[in-house]
Amino acid sequence: VNDLNFTRARIEIHNGAEGNSVASNPARYTPINDNADPNVLDLSRFDFSFLDTGLDKIVVPLRAAAARSGKTIYTDLRYVDHIANTPFEHWRNPAEYGEFMLAVFTHMRDRYGFVPDSINVVNEPDNFTDYSGQGDKMGRMIVAAATRLQSAGFAVPQFSAPSVTAMGNLPGLFDQIASVPGALQYLTEISYHRYDSSGDPNDIVSRAIAHGKRTAMLELWSQSGNYQLLHQDLTEVRVSAWEQSQVIDGAPACQFNQMLFL
Repeated sequence: VNDLNFTRARIEIHNGAEGNSVASNPARYTPINDNADPNVLDLSRFDFSFLDTGLDKIVVPLRAAAARSGKTIYTDLRYVDHIANTPFEHWRNPAEYGEFMLAVFTHMRDRYGFVPDSINVVNEPDNFTDYSGQGDKMGRMIVAAATRLQSAGFAVPQFSAPSVTAMGNLPGLFDQIASVPGALQYLTEISYHRYDSSGDPNDIVSRAIAHGKRTAMLELWSQSGNYQLLHQDLTEVRVSAWEQSQVIDGAPACQFNQMLFL
């Protein structure tokens, strides 16, 4: 907080937190519906132990350290769905995704006294057949989550998408998100990862400017994430957030981002 100016933490929630114990890794990505009605939330059917590990060991102390220095931490909740076409999928019924986010927000409010500032709609959609080339699914998920949280009395969070692995896949997915009525109303941040940089940065910047959205580079687990790449993202993609490093010791569910405001 003080030496490296970390102002943003990304926390991870696996879709399998619904209906599973997350003690075994496969369960993290195989959700089981809490019940047949997305409008009736059964919190007893969720396991947030993996989420809580990152919050308890990293995010809560980080927020306290920031408060002592007169700073605040922006928390971004990343939804992870890494197994394709399981029997129950939140994207099949966006209302179920909205219920899932309500469960997370309710749990964090009641246990920690704060909720995420933003929702990273789905991690690396171009890596999985459930989402690849189907940004309209994410658009409907955004609208469903915003609507459900607001109806439950929560302030509507910011939303970040599409968080692609390859920059060249961003324009198509973003345009599909934008095709869903209401989705762009809630989307604040156009996000991408840097594992494949073959796309044209202007394809991202032009969309951000046209729709009044900020941009962010939110993941690169590589030594190539150096100051030259940061300079490129600042000047060519106009990023407002950039992942500089990560914390993995004892808290696999949490990563830090250095937040840069232009």
